[in-house]
Amino acid sequence: MPLHPITVCVLAATVLVLTASSARAQVASGLWSAAVAIPAAARGQELHVNASGRGLLVSTGASGTLRAGRLVASLWSPDGTFATAGTFAPEHDIAAYGADHIFAPYAADHLVAAGVVDDRDGRVWIGTGRMGRPLDVTHPMPGAWHAVSVQTTANAAGDLATLAVACPSAHDEGCTRTRRLLLSVRRHGHPRKTSEIDAGYLRNQTALATNERGDLLVVYAKRDSKSRTHVYGRIRTLAGHWERRRDLGYSDYAGTLAAALGRVRRAAVIWTKQTVSECEPGSDNGVYAAAAGIGGHWTGDRQLATWGDVGCGHYVAVPGVDAAFSQDARRRAIIAWTARSPGQAGVFSVHSAVVTNGVIYSDHLVSDPAVDTVLSDLDATAAGQAAIVMTTNKAGADPAIAPGSSSPIGEHIIAAATAAMQTPFGSLEDVSTNAAGEVLDGAALAIDPVSTRALSAWSPITVAATVNTSIRTQIRPTP
Repeated sequence: MPLHPITVCVLAATVLVLTASSARAQVASGLWSAAVAIPAAARGQELHVNASGRGLLVSTGASGTLRAGRLVASLWSPDGTFATAGTFAPEHDIAAYGADHIFAPYAADHLVAAGVVDDRDGRVWIGTGRMGRPLDVTHPMPGAWHAVSVQTTANAAGDLATLAVACPSAHDEGCTRTRRLLLSVRRHGHPRKTSEIDAGYLRNQTALATNERGDLLVVYAKRDSKSRTHVYGRIRTLAGHWERRRDLGYSDYAGTLAAALGRVRRAAVIWTKQTVSECEPGSDNGVYAAAAGIGGHWTGDRQLATWGDVGCGHYVAVPGVDAAFSQDARRRAIIAWTARSPGQAGVFSVHSAVVTNGVIYSDHLVSDPAVDTVLSDLDATAAGQAAIVMTTNKAGADPAIAPGSSSPIGEHIIAAATAAMQTPFGSLEDVSTNAAGEVLDGAALAIDPVSTRALSAWSPITVAATVNTSIRTQIRPTP
C-alpha cells in the first residue's frame, strides 16, 4: 500500500547556535529563546534545514514509540511558530529502525521521505514532494521486505538515495536465512535504480551520506564467520562506479555509526563498539573513527576512546557519535562522540575532533568533565560554522541518580558552537529549562546556513510528552 500524503513543513528558517567564549565549566543562559511546544507532536524529533534556509521538523505521534508512533511533520513559519502539518502515513504507522534520517530536503523546497509501513510485509516506501504540500510520488523500494534499518539522504541538486537492511522475502520476517543491503538511487533527471550492495549476516547499523556532486558513502556493519562484526565503507561515484569495499575496523552488536562525505570524496566515519550486554564483566566499550582524503583514499582506523565495565543501563545511548562536513576552504569535517572515563565511578563526556584530508586531529573535550553528559546532535554549514547539542545528567543511557536517592537528578539540554571549524567549540550554553527530575528524549539540531542561526528541538519522556523548540542568535566569531 502506498504512503499516504503528508503535508510537510516549509521552514523559512531562522536557527540556533552558540557564541564561543573562554569559560568552559560554567553554563551561560539567556541566549536561547524560551521553549515553545509543538502542537500534536509527542516524542522523537528529526530536524533539517536546507541551503535556502527552509526546513522541517518531524516527530512521532501520541503513542511516543518508533514502532507504534506515527510521524508528525510540523511547519516552522516565518513568524517563528510551529504548526502541525500532517502525518507521514495517516492510516499506517511507520518506523525508523536503526536510523533517524528518514527525511532529507533538497533543491529550494523539495524533500524525500522514506520509512517502513507497519503492515504485515514491513515494506520500505519512498516519497518525494514539496515542503508544505502532500507527497506526490510514492513507491515501494524493490526487494525491501521487513526492513530493520532505513537511511535517506539528498543533496541540493536533487540526487536522492535510500539505504535499507531488509529480509530477502516477504515470507521471511525473521530474516532466518540472510539479510540484504539495498541502495535505491535517483540522480536528478534520471529514473530510480535499486541494487543489492551486500548480503549475509548484516547488523542493523548503517550510515549513508552524499556530497554536493552526488557521490555516495555507504557504511554498514556485518558479522563474519568468527562472529566478529566489521564496519565496512564503500563510495559510489555520481557516474555509478563503486570503489573497492574497505574494512574500516571492528564494531559490535550494540554499536552505532555516523558518516559524512565532502568534496572530491573526502570522508569521515565514526562508530561505537559496545558489547551486547553492558552488565557482563569484561565488557568492551570504545569509539573509533576512519577518514579518507582526496579521491576517497582511506587511512587506518583510530581509537578515540575506550573504557571497560559500566554497569547495567550505562551503555552509550543513541546517537553516541555523529559527523558533519564543511565545504570551506580547507573542506574539513567534524566528528563528535560520547566517551566515559575509566572505572565504575567514571563520568560520561562529549568530545569533538576536526578531520582534514583524511587526518583526524586531536580531540577536544566539549562538555563539563564533572557532569555526566551525552551527545544528542551535531550540525555544520558549508561556511564552516558548527554547533552541537548535548544532554546533561545522563549516565550513558539511563538518567543520573542523585547520591542517596532513587530519583533522577533531572536532565537538561546544553549546546556549544564555533564560527570556524578549525577552532574548538566555545562555552557551554543552557538550551532547556526543565523540571527537576525530568528525563529527556534527546535533542535535534539544525543550523540555517543563510542566517547562521540554529534551531533545537527536544522532548521530555512523560505520558503527555510534547516536543519543545528553542532558537538562538547567530554564530559569530569570538571578539
